[in-house]
Amino acid sequence: MKRVLYTPLFEYPANYFTGDNLAHFLPAKLLWYQCNFLKKGFHDPVYGLDIDDEVQITFVFYKSQPIADYFEKPEWIHKFIILENSSEVKKLAGEYDFFVNQYRYRGAKPPELNSGFSDVFNELNQYTVSATYQAVYDENIYADDLKLSQEFNSFILKKISDINPNGKRIIGIHHRGGDPWSRHLFNSISKSENLLRFLRQNYQDSLIILVGEGWGNYRDESIIRLDDLINDQILKEHFNHTNAALKYVMQAYFTNHINLFFIGISGFTLFCETIRSRNMLPPIPIFWKKEVFNGECTSILKMKKDFGWFCPEFENYRNNNKDDLAYQISIHHFLYYSRNPVLLKKYCLDYPNSINKIKKILDSINTDFPKFIDKENESTINKTCSLIYLFIYVNTIINLSIFPLLFISKSYRYIKNIIKIAFKLMHNQNSKK
Repeated sequence: MKRVLYTPLFEYPANYFTGDNLAHFLPAKLLWYQCNFLKKGFHDPVYGLDIDDEVQITFVFYKSQPIADYFEKPEWIHKFIILENSSEVKKLAGEYDFFVNQYRYRGAKPPELNSGFSDVFNELNQYTVSATYQAVYDENIYADDLKLSQEFNSFILKKISDINPNGKRIIGIHHRGGDPWSRHLFNSISKSENLLRFLRQNYQDSLIILVGEGWGNYRDESIIRLDDLINDQILKEHFNHTNAALKYVMQAYFTNHINLFFIGISGFTLFCETIRSRNMLPPIPIFWKKEVFNGECTSILKMKKDFGWFCPEFENYRNNNKDDLAYQISIHHFLYYSRNPVLLKKYCLDYPNSINKIKKILDSINTDFPKFIDKENESTINKTCSLIYLFIYVNTIINLSIFPLLFISKSYRYIKNIIKIAFKLMHNQNSKK
């Protein structure tokens, strides 16, 4: 049994957070899945490290952002630990066989850029993009079994109940705002606003929620901003503490209740996809640049060009092993269409950068996946439920009012039979639709 230690990439203060510090859950599950479930072990083709034993995975987080407190522990995580700072992580490291380097901007190196790194560590490289590809395409696994603890999940369910007491379909539009890596179309915010107008006109029976910083101070009484539902002030009042990681996690898990979710590119939406329930429609990418769908990441290109972040071993392996597709991709947002390739693959590879293409995929959803968005089916179900309740109500009234005459009047049985026949006819008619 090999003991493996995962730490956040960065040691941040309480008021700052990025998705990099949650990007290691899926690679960790992949490692456990390969070693403990499939029993085939782990092999790093770039640096030649092999693990043939089972693994025991520990996640450590920092007290400033105690992320471990927010989750129930799934079977692939042996232990959650919360420590004061990276110095304490270094002290703990001597008890473990491997420290995981998942730094993703220059191949799998340098490990010293990971928080808590020490020269005494035995380094296990898990390049996040390649591990994500292997998890999704080779093993068909996600971190969808990483669940919130009861306290935090109840908070989200209460929010859902407050804003959506009638159980309307929820549609979300994500926009991250200024993407420093220019992975979106330059006018993506105006395009998102056009999409919002289209949805408001054509899906008036749905609840629309705006997700992400890009919506800024957008205000409309009929539109809900996720930031208004889950923010530092509200979290502080409810849990008596808050930090940037808590807000990030809670907003991400809220999106698991969004039925139709349009997304931009960010670590946030990547995490949302990683934890999204399998029975939910996959998120729909909107207004991404063409390069993204070709697996190119402008951030990595910029790091190489401007800062010289370059790993010769990694680039050499990539260039000499073109058939190892997990190492040919520079950005792991490609995993989105794999959740439902019938629906999304053609759409993604056709570069969905216009309202017309989004309308086409909505038509496809209406045709092929009606349980997610078919308004007619939804209204039929609601009408059926209403008629059932009406039948129960009328039947109860008749029983209560005519019960004393039950044995002396044929009219009661006559009326009751008429109602039952009418209900049966209605039920048969609905079952044929």
